[in-house]
Amino acid sequence: MERDIYFDPTGIKDDAKQSSLNDIYSGIERLLTSDEEDFSMQYEISDISLDDIDDYLNFLIDNQSIDIKLGRLTPVVINNEDLFYLLCDRLSIGGESPHLLKIYFLEYSDGMLTIIPILTEDGNITVRIEDSKNSPKEIRRIWEDVSSKPSLDKMIDGVTLRRGW
Repeated sequence: MERDIYFDPTGIKDDAKQSSLNDIYSGIERLLTSDEEDFSMQYEISDISLDDIDDYLNFLIDNQSIDIKLGRLTPVVINNEDLFYLLCDRLSIGGESPHLLKIYFLEYSDGMLTIIPILTEDGNITVRIEDSKNSPKEIRRIWEDVSSKPSLDKMIDGVTLRRGW
């Protein structure tokens, strides 16, 4: 995480950052508890970076900070200009020139959420949180590719590991 190079005795910067992170938290929580089929949340946030969002989402999972039991967070880095512009159109934003995207798939007991943060032209970040069933087919295809690859968990399932020889 980025270190501040100055001391802010007022705490205003930290309060603004926490407010943006609270928006993400409340969006996830509202989607996890919503019964609506096509419900999604979209926030325009400032005062935080894409790295801050990454750290925060990992914190939420590591500490099980949301009331509903979560399974796992799978971040996927994408370097695809066409997909970048498709997402900017879907989110109705002007994305800052194509950059690497990190899309998060948040699996939980009853389904999965997709979290898409994109840096906008004005330096803010638009975060879209939606049920993965409502994500564009290109995003669903990415999840299918990622989830079909063997993970270490799948490879060692049922195998007894021993130390030494």
